[in-house]
Amino acid sequence: MPIWSSSDPTGKAGEAVQRSYSKGAIRGLRLTWLAIDQVQIGEGTCRDDADMADLVLSAPVTVDLSQPVGPNSIDAGAPASNTWLFIWLIEGASVPTAGLASLSSSAPTLPAGYSHKRRIGAVRLDAATEILKFLQEGNDAEREYRYLDKVFSRFALIGGAAAAFTPIDCSAIVPPTSLMAIVNGVLVGAATGFFFGLSYASTPGGPEVDISIPASGSSVESFISDVPLYGAQLFDYRIVGGGLSTNALIIGFKEHI
Repeated sequence: MPIWSSSDPTGKAGEAVQRSYSKGAIRGLRLTWLAIDQVQIGEGTCRDDADMADLVLSAPVTVDLSQPVGPNSIDAGAPASNTWLFIWLIEGASVPTAGLASLSSSAPTLPAGYSHKRRIGAVRLDAATEILKFLQEGNDAEREYRYLDKVFSRFALIGGAAAAFTPIDCSAIVPPTSLMAIVNGVLVGAATGFFFGLSYASTPGGPEVDISIPASGSSVESFISDVPLYGAQLFDYRIVGGGLSTNALIIGFKEHI
């Protein structure tokens, strides 16, 4: 069966088109924040999500949410505040390779002429319907995001002091396609001696990320940790030790695309 390829849209070069990339392959196509309504997709290549086509972007394109619905903009409707937009690379037999933003992480509405797609990232629109500024790192299917602004909107917990494991919801800051939050935690306490302080867990009662501080009088410990998520973008925390509290700032996330 011929396989569609950007190098031979008809699939008729010889008996079949030899595929260039393995299933799930991706190289490049990194996202760059340009403005509150724009992200750029860098040049690169990937296999489409149906494993039927090689997608090639030879020069960067900009997804601009201020433009009408269609290629290099949003797939339907209008951008809305406090939502996730998933960024896709799309291609067709006789149309330019383009980017597309969609509320859907699995089934965007493809513009006329486009038949192949691959999700390459996610961006957050805040209360002002502005794309949170970010830096995306990674050149293959494993990508890491670090937020660069609006710190106070990214606290998932302030002054937490629960003694039993209690869930922290970071769904407003980490997309549903991610299984790992990057957390900047601060543990504050006043006690005597060396005590166990803070524990993060990816499931209730599961493996823990343990942080402790020597507290002779007031003491503060700041740390950054990758924390696995469960359920609807949750992780658990608890405090052991009197007079302790913790803040949890989400500084980024990791995902497999």
